Amino acid sequence: MKLLFDINVEGFRRWVSRRLRYLGVKAIRVPPGMARCDRLIAWYAGRIGAVAVTRDRRFPCKNKIVLTSTKYEKMWTELCRRLRERAMSK
Repeated sequence: MKLLFDINVEGFRRWVSRRLRYLGVKAIRVPPGMARCDRLIAWYAGRIGAVAVTRDRRFPCKNKIVLTSTKYEKMWTELCRRLRERAMSK
């Protein structure tokens, strides 16, 4: 599984990338040219088959995980719950 992290959770991506790697999930950074436009990020996530991770509720991607917390530990717990929900629904 691939997770594409939006620019507003870039610090969280750096913090969580090793933990995700142990789970077999690849944490991908948004390319620098696409960092400012949400539509390009949504297009890129669909193109590479990744789930977009963001804190923006209005993000224009259907395949996304929206994190509501600001603390990394709580964001990590929320991300794990959302990934588990996705795995159970398949």
